Amino acid sequence: MKITINLLLAIAFFGIESHVSANNWHYETFDSNPMSRGWSIHGDKSLFNWNENSKSLQVIWDSEKPNSFFYKPLGLVLTESDSFAFTFQITLDSVKAGYLEGKPYSFEVSLGLLNLASAKVKGFDRGTGLDSPNLVEWDYFPDTGFGATVSPALASDKSEFSAGFTFPAELLIGKTYSVKLSFNAEEKLLKTDMLENGKPWEKIAEVKMGSDFSGFFVDAFSISNFSAKDSESSLLAIGTVDDIAITSSGSLPSLIGMKTNDSEWQAKTFLYDSNKWKIEGSGDFRSWNQLDLDFESVNFFQYLQNPTNKGIQFYRLSH
Repeated sequence: MKITINLLLAIAFFGIESHVSANNWHYETFDSNPMSRGWSIHGDKSLFNWNENSKSLQVIWDSEKPNSFFYKPLGLVLTESDSFAFTFQITLDSVKAGYLEGKPYSFEVSLGLLNLASAKVKGFDRGTGLDSPNLVEWDYFPDTGFGATVSPALASDKSEFSAGFTFPAELLIGKTYSVKLSFNAEEKLLKTDMLENGKPWEKIAEVKMGSDFSGFFVDAFSISNFSAKDSESSLLAIGTVDDIAITSSGSLPSLIGMKTNDSEWQAKTFLYDSNKWKIEGSGDFRSWNQLDLDFESVNFFQYLQNPTNKGIQFYRLSH
């Protein structure tokens, strides 16, 4: 079976968006107000603000605030039987951890996938390690003496945790970090890759699901502020989040950023496995030919260019 998606009418310089996908969104740039595109806030709305000037989302992670989520439903449920990946960019502007009297321990900056029904339950408590089911997330714990730690984590529907810990791994103030998490269903393995200002950074520990791990069910991407109000941990971090993308092996990714520059066609996409996708072109929307174009990876996105655009009016990805 051949899967095809997303056409570009290059001769008229505009894209025809198919939006045909197993999940109902693929990419978020924050170029316009995200609340008009299905994003919602649960909890304290003051923690999340769209910045019209920087075209990014400003986020406050305040452990004294209640559990709060800036989220968007996927339109499907992903489980440990699905292979999938997501990416985002994060820049921290200020960080204070363990700064409150009687609360000397660090807490997490968190982004990733969760189950909305589970996360909105009153008793959901990320800090206990026992009361926060259905998570696939990237966590960062600023240093309070042990060493700044990047900790990708999986939590089952029974709050069984599998996590990796890479330290010391400090996110420097003002630097932009591109983060990609990929879950391989066959290997039951969560892999994390990170770039610092576009260059390779630390090697992040992989997370392997244990044999007794009961499985997870996630249905939304979330920038998450978890409460630690009744614990001995404290965190106040301010930063920005941008360029979020998500895909699964069973969903149809989009061609995005499509344009022509001096007759050269350009686009990008975010793929779970770029080796399984090819680009095809057509001059009449009926006869399609595979093009000899390679994907160039930049900040975990796959870029495409066709310098010989002559005679091609439409483009599509094929599987």
